[in-house]
Amino acid sequence: TIAKDQSISRCTNQPDYGTCGFKNFVVRWYFDKAAGICKPFVYSGCGGNTNRFVTKRKCEAFCQ
Repeated sequence: TIAKDQSISRCTNQPDYGTCGFKNFVVRWYFDKAAGICKPFVYSGCGGNTNRFVTKRKCEAFCQ
């Protein structure tokens, strides 16, 4: 289904830093499929993709 495909892609996309530049950046978490773990990355605050979680715990709960 579309919902299942979207949830799978949420954990397989490469991290996307967004389009706002880094003036107001925040740390977010993404799932690194190759490593099988969640890793932090710098997010600009807008744009990007769905492989982005507010906490490591939320990333792990969704993707592992």
